Amino acid sequence: MAFQVSPGVVVKEEDLSSYIPAVSSTIAGFAGHFRWGPAGQIVTVNSENNLKQLFGKPTETNYEEWFTAANFLNYGSNLKVVRTVNTDSTGAYASNSSGPSAADVGVVKLTAQKSGWNTSNAVAGGSGGQHWQAKYPGSMGDTLKVVWWDGGYTTGASASIAEDGVSAGAYKNWTYVDYFTTNMPFTTGWANTLTGSDTVYDGVNVAIVDEDGEFTGTKGTVLETFNAVSKASNARNADNTSNYYKDVINDSSKYIWWLAHPYEAGSSANKHLGVSGGSQNWGTDLVVGGGTYDVLFCSTTGGYTASLGGGSGETSGTVAAASGGTMDFGLFYDTETVDVSVLLGGPANPTLAKALVDLADTRKDCVVFLSPEKADTIASSTPLDESSCETNVINYRDTQLNKNSSYAFLDSGWKYMYDRYSDKYRWVPLCADTAGLAVRSDEQTETWFSPAGFNRGQLRNVVKLSWNPRKAHRDNLYQEQVNPVVAFPGEGTVLWGDKTLLAKPSAFDRLNVRRLFIVLEKAISTASKYQIFEQNDEFTRSNFKGMIEPFLRDVQSRRGLSDFKVICDDTNNTSAVVDRNEFVADIFIKPIKSINYITLTFVATSQGVDFTEIGS
Repeated sequence: MAFQVSPGVVVKEEDLSSYIPAVSSTIAGFAGHFRWGPAGQIVTVNSENNLKQLFGKPTETNYEEWFTAANFLNYGSNLKVVRTVNTDSTGAYASNSSGPSAADVGVVKLTAQKSGWNTSNAVAGGSGGQHWQAKYPGSMGDTLKVVWWDGGYTTGASASIAEDGVSAGAYKNWTYVDYFTTNMPFTTGWANTLTGSDTVYDGVNVAIVDEDGEFTGTKGTVLETFNAVSKASNARNADNTSNYYKDVINDSSKYIWWLAHPYEAGSSANKHLGVSGGSQNWGTDLVVGGGTYDVLFCSTTGGYTASLGGGSGETSGTVAAASGGTMDFGLFYDTETVDVSVLLGGPANPTLAKALVDLADTRKDCVVFLSPEKADTIASSTPLDESSCETNVINYRDTQLNKNSSYAFLDSGWKYMYDRYSDKYRWVPLCADTAGLAVRSDEQTETWFSPAGFNRGQLRNVVKLSWNPRKAHRDNLYQEQVNPVVAFPGEGTVLWGDKTLLAKPSAFDRLNVRRLFIVLEKAISTASKYQIFEQNDEFTRSNFKGMIEPFLRDVQSRRGLSDFKVICDDTNNTSAVVDRNEFVADIFIKPIKSINYITLTFVATSQGVDFTEIGS
């Protein structure tokens, strides 16, 4: 504190209440191909239904990846998903055959950071220019239809556009009239106040329709409505938010982007703008009743329909895990901004699997769960014989994957499960289930409990396994750090191993120990950052030690470790260490191991033996 130069009272406080925060161990990360949804960004999903809403249903080309995500969500409720597409994938779009030139309205391009796909061909206006585009790339956007009724319609005006067979002037018979509270023609309150006229007719009603039923399962379902939005670019609502239809749709629609203004067929120079009997040149300001407001397009007269098409990209793009990747697992590299505890390998080939192990090794705060390749245990949808499966899986581990890491976990195959969306059975990798077991074990017990065995290792939704390793096969697999998944008659399908891919004999060759240390290291390092720039003296060291030890005692009481010791004093913070502006704490942990082998010795004795004389 500063020295006082005159009498007075100074009040100060010092915070010695620091503690070790709780850290999450149940967050998973996955990147793969999906039919719909944001691309190249991390999206949190909490259930299978949420996955379907955000990314569409599984298809014949992406079901292995889709069910990887869905199967994990059967155990946990926090999955961070990245949708992978090529950067040149396109969203479905709609356009008219004539209209103003691009120079009249400008070129509209949506950035890849916002939309997740390349929009170099999304030029507004012009012959064949796009006017609406699906929010995300992929053919699922082809089911969308934009329908609208324009306040510019007035009795007796030219009516060249009809909707579903209804003449342009018959709003009350419009197919979608019941979805709106405002009848057309309509003047918004903002335009009325500005112009003093209730016949400006700047209002528009817009609906987004699931034309082919791809989103809802029912053709023609209305997905969104935008009631009484305005054609004026400076239109405002009562709360001063924008009511300009372009802004409202781009800011809030879950399905489409605006790209250019709709227009009536014919010459673009002289069209109805919502003023009875009036006309206006394209792009000029409209003056009504002494007020001026911006009108950037010519209104249609009555109903307007635009069906989207031409979407692509749901299965394009290679899933990778390189640092700096923007469409895949590369987004999970930054430990400061992205928190995950497990990564799902899904149907990863050896190249991707290796990269995922490297990613986990780099982060050092998560475990990647992997399965062997489909062809290792399944050929043409038919399981291979047990001997071939064992040989192939061990070869995958030793030769194709060939990684040595305590941050990776490998199971023995794939499972057969029912796909209710397609009414058929599918082969999918087991890694999502084994990762799910680890997360479920966290929630039911503790992170440092093994997720294997009959108590915590029961898999869900398994019709059959691609192969069911017997004892001799399990022995060989386990020696190679492959964790068998076994169907025991009458006992269910169970994870029967908890080894990491660490070949070196060590406490870290067990999953529960690795995950225990991840929790300890993440929690303690999070608290430790508040010691940076503090004084490196006995007070700081004592305070730090007093923060760590209660946390470790709590973990010990919850059966995570048997003993510990924290050294943070002048024995390890020597004068040389202090002079280098360093701070050292040595934390010794005795982890509690999981039981992998049980020995039961039964001894037969004669009737005259006194058990009290036999060693306990």
